[in-house]
Amino acid sequence: MTSAQSKTNPTWTLAHLMLLNKYVRGRQVDLGGNAHWDQHWLVALRESIQDTTKRFVESGLLEECPLLDRVTCKFNQIALKQMLRERGLKVSGRKDELANRLVATDRDGMLEATREYVMMRCTEKGLQLAKEFSARTEEMQQTALQALRRKDLETAVRCVCQYQDELGFPEDPTFPTRPDIAALRRIFSAKPKILCPVGDEVLDTLRVAAGMAFLGIKGQWISDDLEISPTLDGVSAVGMIISKVQSDRNLEGYKQGGVTQVKVIGSADGPCTRCEAIQSKTWKLISVPELPYEHCTSEGGCRCCYIAVLD
Repeated sequence: MTSAQSKTNPTWTLAHLMLLNKYVRGRQVDLGGNAHWDQHWLVALRESIQDTTKRFVESGLLEECPLLDRVTCKFNQIALKQMLRERGLKVSGRKDELANRLVATDRDGMLEATREYVMMRCTEKGLQLAKEFSARTEEMQQTALQALRRKDLETAVRCVCQYQDELGFPEDPTFPTRPDIAALRRIFSAKPKILCPVGDEVLDTLRVAAGMAFLGIKGQWISDDLEISPTLDGVSAVGMIISKVQSDRNLEGYKQGGVTQVKVIGSADGPCTRCEAIQSKTWKLISVPELPYEHCTSEGGCRCCYIAVLD
């Protein structure tokens, strides 16, 4: 793929393939209505989602989903059982069995019930084209992953930026998505005290997974069976690195804003007794305990954060 375009058809950009990929398993057609995201798609596609979808159909890339799929997706289990009762039919079974029973006994009624529920899926031709998006995304993810493992942060940021540029979505100032190399550098130098017993090799593995999260790359980049401590598995340990970076940045922001004191607050489900002890006082910035708190005993790690105390 060159210049963000499919080799199969040069009129399809990576953004087009991203939209097409959403229909691989079948879904309701996006009719717009969210002005914010409609505008983002309009910039990336250079046409509306509706016009793109129409072109997909005309090009043989999308087809209407079977009636059974539409009934299954449109109605929840409660609604399906209610329609079965109204028809004097059995209401036991899994959701797919309920939907199948309705379609088999009252096809015309189900056609009417889903008449305005437009649901499409990729044709075989569409599936082949959608694979190009998955392949390009996988290429970006693996390039970034290997770069982080080498601690080549510049390459990791560059490959993600190139991918974002190919997609062509405008940057949202309220929710920036461009990779922040300064944050990545913090990730790869962070060693929260709560992870003090962790060796350098495991810590580097955790930093790579945290770096992927900071790059905005979804996925689980850490082994399920990695156990750090009785209360921390690999995923929660990655969260402790991310929490450390965010907490440090918050303190720096408070300092730059003239804030001199903070408090520590716990999560909605309540802090452990160790964390509760540090939440009972107001702290000067120079003496506030590090977060995540090293003595936290909560399952999954410390979820405390700082809040400014205004004079």
